[in-house]
Amino acid sequence: MAGVLVSVLVRLLLITVTDGIPVLLYEKYPALYLIIPLIAFVLLGAVVFSFRIYQDMVALQEERAEKIVLENQITQMQGPMVEMEHLYDGIRSVKHDMKNHMAVLQNLLRKKGGGEDEEIRQYFEGMRQSVEQIDSSVHTGNAVSDAVVGSKFRYAEKKVKGIRLDASRFMLTVAVTIKAYDMGIILNNGLDSAVEACMRMLEKQPDAEAYITIRSFKARNMYFIEIENSFDGVALFHKDSGLPISTKKDKEVQGIGLKNIRKCAVKYGGDLDCIVKGNKFTLSVMVKS
Repeated sequence: MAGVLVSVLVRLLLITVTDGIPVLLYEKYPALYLIIPLIAFVLLGAVVFSFRIYQDMVALQEERAEKIVLENQITQMQGPMVEMEHLYDGIRSVKHDMKNHMAVLQNLLRKKGGGEDEEIRQYFEGMRQSVEQIDSSVHTGNAVSDAVVGSKFRYAEKKVKGIRLDASRFMLTVAVTIKAYDMGIILNNGLDSAVEACMRMLEKQPDAEAYITIRSFKARNMYFIEIENSFDGVALFHKDSGLPISTKKDKEVQGIGLKNIRKCAVKYGGDLDCIVKGNKFTLSVMVKS
């Protein structure tokens, strides 16, 4: 608008009349050959500058919103994760003691013998099997990770029929210093994305094989957590972030999960990478060990 008004004003003033003779202002004031283009460039710069400020404000607002979401997630998960870790350690301790006590009692009954004792032995065998069921089928070396992966795997089995799940190569050693709630954010968001990808794939390709595999390994001073899953093979990436463009309908939560994972990885001197090969998608999270 400012540019249009200035151009109209210059047009009106460009020709003046002196003693009844039309005279161009350029001829009367040669400096206008420099001033007019300078005004145009200044106005153009002002427009570009204003647009850039607007873009920065929008980006800052989005970053602020993502930060609030991340802080809320961490706040909500921190308490339950610590509680879960204590509870899981307590359950494993009780389980260990109960197994030892039942083994001693079974040995005593075996030495004593007798018809009634057979019924007691069967009773203790039933107790032993019940205690075994308490133990998680996932053993990562960390109580929180066992609980999160076990919970997500059970969720995946309910949502994706016939899905193949494998966490046998996922181990957390004492060298990995990731806090419980940060590990929870990485695994929760990563596995949620993997389950959603498998569900979308089966909607398009009902006969495809759905699977999720978690593994970890150490390379030099870095520790890698990789979540590999099958998907429909269609992936678009943001130019700036390098992260996949989410297909969620809710615009406010699109891509928040992967961004939160990246923030957790950066906190520990690492980053994440998304690798696509055909119908295989791999989320690789790298942190310093």
